[in-house]
Amino acid sequence: MGGRQVRRLGTHLTFTADVKGLVFDGKVGNVWYVAVVDVETRAFRLIKEFSRHYNHAQCSPVDPDLFTISQDHWKDPYTGKQNGYDLRIWLMTTDGERFEPADPTAYHGPTKQGNEVSHEWWAQDGTLCWIRYQQGCYEMDQNSGKITHVWK
Repeated sequence: MGGRQVRRLGTHLTFTADVKGLVFDGKVGNVWYVAVVDVETRAFRLIKEFSRHYNHAQCSPVDPDLFTISQDHWKDPYTGKQNGYDLRIWLMTTDGERFEPADPTAYHGPTKQGNEVSHEWWAQDGTLCWIRYQQGCYEMDQNSGKITHVWK
C-alpha cells in the first residue's frame, strides 16, 4: 500500500448479482477507494479512488454490473475537521464507466441538516430504496429512473 496506513479494508463486502465479483470499499492513508475482486481468478481491480468519504458499496441483486456507493460524513484525521456529504447515494458500474447520483435532486449540503438521505438498500427485484429523514421512504426503478415516495 505504498507505505500508507490501511485505515479500513471494507464496510460492505458485496457480491455482484452473478456472484462472479466481490465489490468492496476501503480507506488507505487519506484516500477512499472502491474495487472489485474476480471470485474465480482472485484478480484485484481498482474501480475508483476518492478524496472524500465514500463507503457502503452494495451490489444490485439483478444487474451484475451495477452497485451503489455512498458519500458519508467523515472527520479529517489531520485537522479534525468534520465533513458532511452533498449527495448520499451514487450509482456505479464495475467497469467504472458510470458514476452518477441516484437522485440529483436530493442535494444535502450544509443547509439541509435533519433531512439527510440515508439507510439505502436494494429490494429483491432490483428497486433501489432509501430513507430520507423527516420525509419517509423512497424507491427508484432502475429501468425508468422513476422515483416514488412510498411511505411518509
